[in-house]
Amino acid sequence: MEKFFSVVIVIIISFYLLKWVLRLILPFLLKKLVQKVGERTFGQGFNFSNVQEPDLTNEGEVKITNQEKKESKRANNKGEYIDFEEVK
Repeated sequence: MEKFFSVVIVIIISFYLLKWVLRLILPFLLKKLVQKVGERTFGQGFNFSNVQEPDLTNEGEVKITNQEKKESKRANNKGEYIDFEEVK
């Protein structure tokens, strides 16, 4: 019976010790993880090639610019038409 209580006490102490250690280490690990994800996401830089600078035009003046639309191969291939019959 004495060994049972000693095992239970060791388990409880180890649980609280692990909990205390994780409270100290977990914020540091999460901070590093967030930094790595941020570097992967924003480290490559933003692609500003599609961003147009606003034109400084007079109020009421309208400027229309059309970009050529690129045709994709999928646009021509719309798939097969299947005619379903109702079965009663």
